[in-house]
Amino acid sequence: MFAQRVAKKDKLARLRLTLSDLPDGAYQVRISNGVEITTYSVTLATQQPSAPSRLVAIN
Repeated sequence: MFAQRVAKKDKLARLRLTLSDLPDGAYQVRISNGVEITTYSVTLATQQPSAPSRLVAIN
């Protein structure tokens, strides 16, 4: 869980979250202004390496 408060005088807030340490799965990011809550869904899925499509043998 992560929480950060922004001052009332701030008109704009920018935040970067590092999600690389989280396991694959579905997550929700909730943003609130104290009255309304906006929810965003985030799905993390690591792509598995694929086998090579060609094999070249040299004698």
